[in-house]
Amino acid sequence: MPRAASCSCSRHERTARPGRYGAAKPGETFVVSAASRVTGALAGQIAKQHGCRVVGITGSPEKGAWLRELGVDAAVDRTTGDLGEALREVRPDGIDVYFDNVGGAVLDAALGNMALFGRVAVCGC
Repeated sequence: MPRAASCSCSRHERTARPGRYGAAKPGETFVVSAASRVTGALAGQIAKQHGCRVVGITGSPEKGAWLRELGVDAAVDRTTGDLGEALREVRPDGIDVYFDNVGGAVLDAALGNMALFGRVAVCGC
């Protein structure tokens, strides 16, 4: 039997496609949690290729520095205080697309900073 459409992408890359999940558009702000892990890093890089302004949420300054080397516009360390306020500082106009990898308090902080008509893509189990 012939196979339907096939993709040579990895499982992580298929999951991380922001054009597919969240419909990220050029010029929009794309925020991704667990941005230094495989799926988050791929999602951020793909969003950057789509012309988005990318903000990665990480758990340490070292991970944030690595993300900036990858080309993200800003990195926010979730462990250094009020995450909601930190997101407002880097993107006062709100989040257009949030790619969630973790849920919990990080998701709550992102939802509190969504722009009007913002979209959320939820990844994970």
